[in-house]
Amino acid sequence: MAQNPFLKWTITRLNNPKGHLLWFSDGESVTDFPRGAVNLSSRLIVGGQGFLDITVHSGGQHWIALNGEEWQVMAASAIELNLSLTLPGNSRCFIVVMKGPGLQSKTIRGSIKPFPSISYEDICYFRFMISERYVPYPKHPSDPPGKNDSQIRTLGKQLFPWSIYSYELAMIVYDWTTPSFVRMVLPMVFQYTDLPQNPFPLDEDSIALMIWRSNWEEYQPSDPDYMRSFFMEPADSLEDVATQLPKISSRLQQSAIVANRLLHAAAYALPRTPVLAKPYLYSGQVDIQEMGTSRFGVCFYEFSGNAGPIGQPLEVQLPAALDSFLRPGSIITTKMTWSFTDTIEDAMSHSNGILLIAEPPIGCVVWEEGVYVTDLSVESTKTEYIFTPESRFRVQAHEKWDLGAEGKQIQVIRLMNLPRRVVGHVCAEVGPEDEAPAPSHDGATSTRVLHDQPLGINLEKPFGDGSALIATDEMDALERGGCRLDRHARGRAGARSMHWPLLLLLISSALALALMLLVFRSY
Repeated sequence: MAQNPFLKWTITRLNNPKGHLLWFSDGESVTDFPRGAVNLSSRLIVGGQGFLDITVHSGGQHWIALNGEEWQVMAASAIELNLSLTLPGNSRCFIVVMKGPGLQSKTIRGSIKPFPSISYEDICYFRFMISERYVPYPKHPSDPPGKNDSQIRTLGKQLFPWSIYSYELAMIVYDWTTPSFVRMVLPMVFQYTDLPQNPFPLDEDSIALMIWRSNWEEYQPSDPDYMRSFFMEPADSLEDVATQLPKISSRLQQSAIVANRLLHAAAYALPRTPVLAKPYLYSGQVDIQEMGTSRFGVCFYEFSGNAGPIGQPLEVQLPAALDSFLRPGSIITTKMTWSFTDTIEDAMSHSNGILLIAEPPIGCVVWEEGVYVTDLSVESTKTEYIFTPESRFRVQAHEKWDLGAEGKQIQVIRLMNLPRRVVGHVCAEVGPEDEAPAPSHDGATSTRVLHDQPLGINLEKPFGDGSALIATDEMDALERGGCRLDRHARGRAGARSMHWPLLLLLISSALALALMLLVFRSY
């Protein structure tokens, strides 16, 4: 065997009695194809089950991890492992036997990561956005230009082959990397998330101000395409924007909720990045320049201003935020999707006064959050990782850095990513006992797991019901397109929830009657 600094591995035997469809996210053959390199993670997709991440580290030590179950390979030189993979099929588990020259065989057992839940109503709404040409954004500032529809479909089939919604999952990630991201961010940030209303009220004055202040190349309120992305007409004054916004604010809010929900599902399904390959990720904030540092703090659920009152601008000076809910030791939860990169230099090119430095949870082999999306980006040369809404962090430290020839000071905030708080939520790694019900082979579910604090909208279903805010004309268009939505979905759900109490009442009545008859006969 030729000397090689890498630990390589190949699946040479496969025991798959249930006949699960299998893919690797790299698009190559599942068996008899060598994989592995310095700090590389490969994702095996098991149809009807979920994901198996196989991660290797090569260097001073060799080790391999399968969904976090690690084995250190005690070898002084390069090694090639043969893997025998068994997928029993009666549960979401795997068994791998690994052998290599001069090594004792090693058996690892573990659990397969489940597929994310995907709402059919969300898919229908997103298809409507595509059919009406709101998605993807029509202009591309990148050079060369962005991907065409055929390329996005092909990438969807490679990265999301387990889902019949592979195209939509690829498209939502792609659209995030275009100027559409502003539409996905503003309605999420400017919600009064501590008010017990459904949906959460919006700070419309702040949203209108942010749209009016847009001044990025041609993405300005005078540009028809840019304003159409907000469902509005070009505007020549702040008053014009403020007049249009109340007419479309519900639609704008729902589009952001659906987009972020699908974006999370797509991010959850993408391959993972090894921690040793990228021990830190960096983000220049605020990434929408118009927001300024005084609106950085409103991006978190922990901001006290989320309690209103309605009409009070969602804004907090950065020093005040750093001294309160962003102080070291605090745990924060994001209201929006965050974009990160892997170098300080790239992050600083997007910074407007703040630099975030994120590290993964202690003991993690891969970034479970902080998902690499460049393969689906409009800019193939731009390195990007995303943390979707409700990502959690512990504030580790504050620092001040002097950067630039003019001695410009940057506020540095060090963060540690934490696991998501709610188990059984579509954003969590759901265990078998927490599913309601398990996702089908395509990732769709007819009933979604309940969650009490969804992505900006507190309805019964996680992140809200996909049809809750869809206008009548949009619903008609969706139904014409084959996506039939029940206009009384919530009432139907309520009726279903009444079945169990009624059934119990009937059973108890029958038992009582039988007991009375038995007593009567005894006399």
